[in-house]
Amino acid sequence: MSDMQGAGGVGGHKFQQYLPTVSGVGGTESSAFFFDILYAFLPECGRKGDIQEAGACDFCCDFTVHTGGKFSGKVRYGSTPALEANVGYTITLQDLDPNTLYYVYLVTKGTSAIYSRFAECYAFITQESVRPNINASISGTNVNITVDRTTELDYILVRSGNEDAELLKAFWGNSAMTDIKSDSDVALNNYPNVKTVLDALTTPFYNNGVYAGSLFDQYANIRGKEAVADLIRNQEVTGTTVVMTGSKRVTEAGNGGAANRITCTGMLEGSFYTFLAVGKSALGSGDAFRAVRPVEIADTEPPMITSAIIKVDRWVKDANEKNTPQIAQGTISLVFSEGLYSNTKSGTEQTTLPVDGCALNSSTHGPVTAKKYAALGSIITTSENAGVTVRYESTHAEAVKKAPISVVELNVTKVQSGFGISFANTVCDKDGNGLNRTPLTVKVQVTKRPGTGTAEVPVEYDASLTVTASWDARTDK
Repeated sequence: MSDMQGAGGVGGHKFQQYLPTVSGVGGTESSAFFFDILYAFLPECGRKGDIQEAGACDFCCDFTVHTGGKFSGKVRYGSTPALEANVGYTITLQDLDPNTLYYVYLVTKGTSAIYSRFAECYAFITQESVRPNINASISGTNVNITVDRTTELDYILVRSGNEDAELLKAFWGNSAMTDIKSDSDVALNNYPNVKTVLDALTTPFYNNGVYAGSLFDQYANIRGKEAVADLIRNQEVTGTTVVMTGSKRVTEAGNGGAANRITCTGMLEGSFYTFLAVGKSALGSGDAFRAVRPVEIADTEPPMITSAIIKVDRWVKDANEKNTPQIAQGTISLVFSEGLYSNTKSGTEQTTLPVDGCALNSSTHGPVTAKKYAALGSIITTSENAGVTVRYESTHAEAVKKAPISVVELNVTKVQSGFGISFANTVCDKDGNGLNRTPLTVKVQVTKRPGTGTAEVPVEYDASLTVTASWDARTDK
């Protein structure tokens, strides 16, 4: 009997047979078996481990026909290839029902193709099939899976906002997904932020403080579970929408390690993605669900200067009304590759705050605001020159609209070569990238324009800005 198949049911059981050589009808045969299974009482026709004569057991099938018999219901039939005496062979029974008592009847035949007079009968109970609890957490571009039993997992990675329309529909009151209709249901009181099916998939459910799967596991109906399982299992990679699909066996022993880690691929920088998973126990069970978001490519790049422009409106004139290498009036504009943050430390605490466009200690940036935002005035210093001013926002309400700022503008008056703008070493991005590198310094450089300052051509000057090398990402230096 090998790979015995039956209609309906799920689950499976493996047992090992060992074949001592005994004498039987039709030549030397292998007809004694041992199974590492749970014995149970047999039907009236025999006792556990007893060898029954095939013709004397009314309950057994007619082994001379082999494919006939007196059994009914979910009966599995099968056979093995020719077996060697005293050599183990594994028979796998497929599609068994969980938590069910089964009887296995076995008969052998030798090289003469005559069946033996004796049959052996054994019994076992399949294990109970329990839906797994699947949890997931994001670590960079990896999703770490935690389960409470061996689970066959199917998963997809979808760009946020491009999830299937069914997942973005309301969950509560949606009869296609849940049977809960009343707004007064306790679940609604406990989970006010759960609006959509996707929300239910991403929200953990706890039973007396113990994790018991997702909220979707708890409250979705059979129709909803089948629909979402099909959505996950039948997706294919499609451009920038569904960027990854896959399957993986995860185990309780693999929790917290590489064996249960899924590396997400196909993502674009700057985009968020949703990881959705469905799984059932290795023994066969109902589906369990979990989703986490956002997964994204880890940002390891610090903020950089992508543009540094100084615009001169007027030059200071000398007594002869000729230009001097001093800027009478102009503006400086610094553009960064991403929004600026400031990492501040106090005792054992560390905080990374978005930078707004407020002056330091101004009426627009008081103590309460300082707990949520870092003022631009706290990270920038200009050379001692009363004619240089940073363009701050007039109100905090306006500053918040632009926070974290990525553009800094200054007005300049009577500025000459060597004028500097310095930034604190606390400047970084939201992930802390950029800390501990050389602080940013921007300096004004005034040079005489070639070919000017002759008897025929009045002197002219050009102004430019130099940027600390580790911050300089300009393409038009």
